[in-house]
Amino acid sequence: MNSEEKRMLMLKNTGSSFFDEAYFVLRDNVMKSKIPETQLIKEANRIVNESYISGYFNNPKAQKKNNTYERTKFFLGGFAMGIFTCVFFYLIFS
Repeated sequence: MNSEEKRMLMLKNTGSSFFDEAYFVLRDNVMKSKIPETQLIKEANRIVNESYISGYFNNPKAQKKNNTYERTKFFLGGFAMGIFTCVFFYLIFS
């Protein structure tokens, strides 16, 4: 068994509508370099604020755009399958 000690940074109240808390496991070289805790917290906050999930769930326009894109893909796929089916039956029965 490997019994390593890991340091962890925990952020509460991230401001995300999806996550309440975020956990960051620090690398060994970070612990040895004596980086100030305030700098680690700033970096963790930056990651949470710039994350795809945080931006997606806090931005209703992103949800609407993605939903429209998914519906368009579904419609075009169904339309193409309908044309393919019509051509297939036309070739078979004519």
